Amino acid sequence: MKIRLLAPFIIMTSLVLFVGLACGTSTTIQPTNPPAISTQVVKPTIQIDIPTQLVLPTNPPAVPTQVIIPPTLLPPTPTPYPDYFTESFLGDLSLWPHNVTLGDETKFSDSQTGKGLRVELEDPDLYVYYLYDPITYQDVRLDLTYKNLAHNSNNINLVCRSSSDGWFEFTVQNDGLYQIWVYDGTGDDGYVMLSSGGSTAIRAGQQENEISATCVGNTLTLYINGSQVRRITDTRYFFSEGQIGFGVNISPNNPVTPVIVEFESLSISQP
Repeated sequence: MKIRLLAPFIIMTSLVLFVGLACGTSTTIQPTNPPAISTQVVKPTIQIDIPTQLVLPTNPPAVPTQVIIPPTLLPPTPTPYPDYFTESFLGDLSLWPHNVTLGDETKFSDSQTGKGLRVELEDPDLYVYYLYDPITYQDVRLDLTYKNLAHNSNNINLVCRSSSDGWFEFTVQNDGLYQIWVYDGTGDDGYVMLSSGGSTAIRAGQQENEISATCVGNTLTLYINGSQVRRITDTRYFFSEGQIGFGVNISPNNPVTPVIVEFESLSISQP
């Protein structure tokens, strides 16, 4: 009975002793020289192969290039100068340059008034012409209106087909006479009178007159204040084309100064 009670006790005691021996014999082993921990950061080395020679492709791709087209510069539009019109001599007269062919130019003067172009001559030998610069004409009609403001000694001239070869000229004197001339610019003839005469259609004194002239083919016609006074045919010079214009000089038959004339209008038209 006692043996059965001691058996469990003996087993329990043996188990405790075994565990204690196990714990007593356990030993912790510490390393004598622990490895040092490096604080240096080592960067990895990346190896890049650099070619020793640059090889370009034999057919490189085309690089698009922007083409800049300069703006087109258009030539200036030429001024459309009129060919058939009426000049009142009140505006710009730069297209009517004057030309003194004889006499002392210092004794010539012109100015614009409220009625037209005023011309004064103090030298009996003065000859002054105004030619329309931008246009040349073949067949043409001219109608000139003017007024005498001084002595009865002026010669008023109409010119057609003027060029370096010469021109035709129609002259009306304020004292009642007229002439049709040709000026030969290439030969030795100079001024040649083709026709002359007198007409009661001319208003003498300080009055207004209108003279007209037509150049059609080789036929030359003069009108004074609406009346036809002479028509002739040129059979020698045959000027075919040139500028038109008008002029004034002092009559060689009555060389009294001053001559003062006011030109009011000149109409250029087809005959």
